[in-house]
Amino acid sequence: MQVRNRLNTEVPLNKLVIYPVVTLLYMLFTVMVFFIPGGPGYNFRENYYWLIFPLEIFLVGLTSMQFAAYFFKGSWAQVLSRSCFVLGNGISLFLFWFLAASDIETKLAGLGIIPVTVSIIIYKVSRIYENRVYKGEIIKVISYLIAGFSVYFMFNILWPESESYTGGFSFSLGRLTLYSFIVLSLFELASLIELSGNQKAYGMANWFRSNHGSKFFGIFIILFILVDLRRIVMSGMIWGVWIFIFVVLAIVFIILAVKLWNAANNTPEQRLNKHLQNINFDKIKDISDITLHINDFVYNGSKSGLIACLFIMTYKAGIPIWTVKRMIAPIVDHKDLEMPSFMTRKDYMVIEERNKQKRMKIVEYVIKNLDVYGRGNYNGFGTAPNTMQKYN
Repeated sequence: MQVRNRLNTEVPLNKLVIYPVVTLLYMLFTVMVFFIPGGPGYNFRENYYWLIFPLEIFLVGLTSMQFAAYFFKGSWAQVLSRSCFVLGNGISLFLFWFLAASDIETKLAGLGIIPVTVSIIIYKVSRIYENRVYKGEIIKVISYLIAGFSVYFMFNILWPESESYTGGFSFSLGRLTLYSFIVLSLFELASLIELSGNQKAYGMANWFRSNHGSKFFGIFIILFILVDLRRIVMSGMIWGVWIFIFVVLAIVFIILAVKLWNAANNTPEQRLNKHLQNINFDKIKDISDITLHINDFVYNGSKSGLIACLFIMTYKAGIPIWTVKRMIAPIVDHKDLEMPSFMTRKDYMVIEERNKQKRMKIVEYVIKNLDVYGRGNYNGFGTAPNTMQKYN
């Protein structure tokens, strides 16, 4: 009964019906107006193809996503649902680009949208294989390389690197994007260092695998400095160019070394102890009482004791029950990566370590929010400015 109620609240049937009805009404409208002889837009329908077909494909993709989410459940069903939406958006954007463009170069560049869309879908598929050593990493690398070469193809057609722009400035956007994705791919492959079984390697692997969005931006900026900005600033100065490159690479090396050192030596136990020591919650004085339950959750995956302890302590502190539910929702909703039915001992240790790292991040998130709430910052749970920690 509880599962059925959850399904009914997730996707109401009346909401599901709205999407195909709107899609069919839009199709009927376009046929009546633009494609039936004598219709008001029949004679100049070609002028609106750039709007008619992309919007239609977008609605079809949105409808497909809702139907897939309603009729199918499970990890692959989630990928199917989201892929329908991504594919609909990708084809819609391609048709808009292709039909609205006036020259052949722009139309040709639009072909890169399709493989970029495919790369996004492949990336979503890789999330299913997080509990498969090698497979998830390889699939993600493939998605990065497809995206990188596709964007390079698009930008190289739109803005050839041989051309110069304002003031003689040239910007190799496609090449920088491709190189950034290649470096991200190397980071993803470097995360396999965890197969060594060394505790420090687990921390380094977690750093290589996480926050790829911010890493991509940082890599892009560094490559821009080394490739384009260096060429503009140091034009004709050979020794100056090499000194500039050396300084930039030295700074990057130092930053990377510090990041990896911190990731390797900042163990989950140290991070947890730091958060427990720094907590400043006025009404919950003895946060150490829950240490046993936290350890049980982090190392064994048992969350019932931690949930009960947090509920009791926060209830005694006078925190509203609905606020507590929102605070500890990440713990309640957390699911470990499933263990494959057959694996090596090393693969088992790697997946178990990944689960432990995920549980630790959730505990850090909840404790940080308790700390913030205890200092009187109630946003997300109250009325103060937005200071609550964001869970990634």
